[in-house]
This record gives sequence, C-alpha cells and structure tokens, in this order.
Amino acid sequence: MSTEMMKIASGTLSDHDRTIDDESLAYSTGAFDVDFDCSNWGAYRAINLMAESYFAGYDEGTTSDMITAEDFNLISKNMLGRVLIDEDDARMLTNNTSLQLEEGYEIKVSQIDVDGTKTQLELLRNGKTVDTEIINVPDTYVYVYESDIEELGDVPLIAAHIDSIFVGTDADMITPRSM
Repeated sequence: MSTEMMKIASGTLSDHDRTIDDESLAYSTGAFDVDFDCSNWGAYRAINLMAESYFAGYDEGTTSDMITAEDFNLISKNMLGRVLIDEDDARMLTNNTSLQLEEGYEIKVSQIDVDGTKTQLELLRNGKTVDTEIINVPDTYVYVYESDIEELGDVPLIAAHIDSIFVGTDADMITPRSM
C-alpha cells in the first residue's frame, strides 16, 4: 500500500537547473492497517517511509486481544520497528529442538507434557534464555513475548500460535503455526 507523497513546489525545477531549493519539497506519509497472515490476530499498524515499510504499532480496535488489548503507537514516541516475520505456515518441532527466528531469536521446545496438553517453550536470543512459558493447548495456544520499550511499556514483539501438541511412542512434537 502506498501512503507516501512527495510534492515539489511549482516553478522549482527548470530544464537547466534540477536543484530543489530549501522549503520547495514536501514529503508526507501516514500509517495504515496491515492484516496479519494469521487472520485471527487482526491487524497491526505500518507506515511507509522512503519506499520501505515499517512497524508502527498496534491498535486496540484492529489487533486481536490474543496479541494485546492495548494501543501501542511507536510513531508518537519517534520510533519505528521492522516486521521480521509475518506468516501462517505450520512447522513441527520435537522436544529440545528450536525454531530459528530473526535477529538471533529462537523458540525452543523445552518439555512436552505426557498428556499432550501442555508444552514449555523457551525463547532464546543469541543462545541466552530471555523468556520461558508453559502453553496449554487449546486454552492459551498463543505464546506472546513482550519487551519493555522505553516510554511505551511492555510491547508484544513475538507471537506464535501453537496449533497442536502430539505425544507419540517414538517422538513428542508441537506444531507452531503463525509467527
């Protein structure tokens, strides 16, 4: 989606002089909603800046409570983020294996309950644990990692939908879907 506009004041350019004087160029852009690939999650706010798309925040009216029940507006704090992964593909992870994410993050399956209803997930960054959580399927099947970002407070940075847990005779596994 294009929200950027660049306007050059009339009479600024000529055939002989292609220089744009100070105060003769205006650039504007605005935030817009982008639907998550996982349709149950609603949407997040994004903004285009110099032909690149950036994460701008969450809107309580369009982002699912599974991710957050609060508004987060990075632009109001002169900040922008990047969307590293937004996909709705299923994967399979066995006990003690990891799903590699971006920027050094990985989600590791630490334990799977013998009943097949709970799994302990560990979020690592550059090999160090930053979060651990027990997920109950189907009750709390979305793992959300929040990080304290300056004046915004705890902002959801990583979300993973755990589709199912399987306990077998040879291997136990979970199926994370949607990142």
